[in-house]
Amino acid sequence: MTGPKKLTFAEATEIIAEGIGRDITYVPITMEEFKDGMKAAGLPESYIWLFEYLFQEVLSNPDNQEISNDMEKVLGRKATSFEEFTERTLTTGIWNQEVTF
Repeated sequence: MTGPKKLTFAEATEIIAEGIGRDITYVPITMEEFKDGMKAAGLPESYIWLFEYLFQEVLSNPDNQEISNDMEKVLGRKATSFEEFTERTLTTGIWNQEVTF
C-alpha cells in the first residue's frame, strides 16, 4: 500500500520534524543494531524475526516500492500524502507528549 509518492525514512522524519516544529535527526542503523535494540528491550524472538523479515524482504524489495492506485481502489478515495497524515496526526496531540526515560 502506498501514498501518492515514495519517501525514505529520512524524508518522512523531516516531514514530521517540520510539522511539529522540532529538530529530529534520522540516524540509520544496521539490522544487527536494530535487532540488538529489540533484544535489549525484551521483545520476543518472534517479533524480532518479523521485523527483520519486514525490513529486509518486504520494504527493501524494489518490487514492493512501486506507487500504485490500490489504496484508491480499496478505499474509494485518493491516498493520503504523508504530509496530510502528519498534519492530521499533529492535531491529536500525540506528538506533544513528554517522554521520560
